[in-house]
Amino acid sequence: IEQSIPKARAVTHIGWGQGKVEQVAANRRVHRNAEGKIIAMRGSACTDETLRSLPEGLIDPWLKTIAFFDNDKKVASLHYYATHPMSFYGDARISWDVPGLARQRLEQETGVFQIYFTGCGGNIGMGKYNDATRAAREQLTDRMFDAMRRSARVAAGGNVSETEKL
Repeated sequence: IEQSIPKARAVTHIGWGQGKVEQVAANRRVHRNAEGKIIAMRGSACTDETLRSLPEGLIDPWLKTIAFFDNDKKVASLHYYATHPMSFYGDARISWDVPGLARQRLEQETGVFQIYFTGCGGNIGMGKYNDATRAAREQLTDRMFDAMRRSARVAAGGNVSETEKL
């Protein structure tokens, strides 16, 4: 805290935006029997082509961004999206996985501090589009990065009214 106080910035206003995420998230509980009991589930990674071929199901397809500005300079962006953010299993390394890779890429591209947090994604995973390969992880990262970038652009696009200014 002591080191951060001299680096404090004024926040004059906020912006917000959203970008549609394509082919990343899907509902985990995908197949029920006649009594309604769940009999099949695809997790955040799935190699069963039958389960992967089933529809996405109910998800929120929008990645949201809240951006903080000091006049015309963006200071930071917060992004959130509703999906379980894990693409690899059985790898003992700690990783920020797909969302963190996308967030890091946007921070490097823009020079603006980026924060990502997961929305309500308990029943939402990447298994429909993730077969646990590195190639799938790269595709998921590209798709999330694309939505994050579009959402951040909307957040900076003049959608702040006088009533939201601090």
